[in-house]
Amino acid sequence: MNTPNNIDEILARHFSGEPLSDEARQALEAYKADNEEEYRKVETILENMPDEAPSMDVDTDRAWENVEARLSPPASRSLLRRLYPVLAVAASLLLLVGIGLWATRVLGSDGSVRYANDGSRDTSIVLPDGSRMVLSPLASAEYRVENGNRQRRVELQGKAFFDVNHNGQAFRVGAGDLLVDVLGTAFTVDATNDDHGHVTVKSGRVQVSTGKQTIVLVQGEQVSVDNGTISHKQKTQPEALKPHSFHFDNTLIGDAAAEVGKALDVEIEVDARIAADNRVTTHMEVTTPMQALREFALLCGCRYDSISPLKYRLRR
Repeated sequence: MNTPNNIDEILARHFSGEPLSDEARQALEAYKADNEEEYRKVETILENMPDEAPSMDVDTDRAWENVEARLSPPASRSLLRRLYPVLAVAASLLLLVGIGLWATRVLGSDGSVRYANDGSRDTSIVLPDGSRMVLSPLASAEYRVENGNRQRRVELQGKAFFDVNHNGQAFRVGAGDLLVDVLGTAFTVDATNDDHGHVTVKSGRVQVSTGKQTIVLVQGEQVSVDNGTISHKQKTQPEALKPHSFHFDNTLIGDAAAEVGKALDVEIEVDARIAADNRVTTHMEVTTPMQALREFALLCGCRYDSISPLKYRLRR
């Protein structure tokens, strides 16, 4: 399917929340249909930008190269490079989040890397192996490769979420007497209290062990660990692991926004001028408010703002 030559400008305006003409919206939909995977990757980058960041001078070219290298194989990167003018600053912010603006990063003489989050918000960090670690406030972690490069090891103090990159090496998280061996993908370890911890699995499988017990958890399961004793498995809320599905047929945009907001536990305010004359017909599956806002903005030709993590607005 062909799209106009100005698709770069259309994408830039779309991701910036600018209104689009009917022709531009059709071109955007055609581009999304042909390049859905790349579009979603770019969307994810922008959604993970911090809400607030101090002004600074950053080498945006180097930042973009670092982020682009993690997005896709060389054969498909040309699609994303077309968005470089829009994403360079976003890439810079992500780079800074990962290397030390909100978390300190110290290299050890033995090749280890130590991270510490001294801030008041979670900090997302890309580990040397490409895995993602989200450190909670006041948490710290040391990453190293050991056993002749056969195992990656993280020593954790506090709470962290891990999304592990599978590269043939084992991945183990240690927190005092608690050991978590990765057999799957994404999980959270909370060892804020030395005598009491939690392990929760978002996807895949992990093995949790102490000096007394060993147990395997799968998606949606969690355990508590008290003084070296692992509790019985418990199920987490399955709704938190699945996207929310919505279907609207000639629905007033204000009503549609209210339904999405209720499901995602946020408030979406709709400008009266938009609510008065806009109806939407669409099917969407979203996990974040920003995904829904972009869809609404595309349908009504309007803009959107993030007022706070719990409040958003659609406006002219």
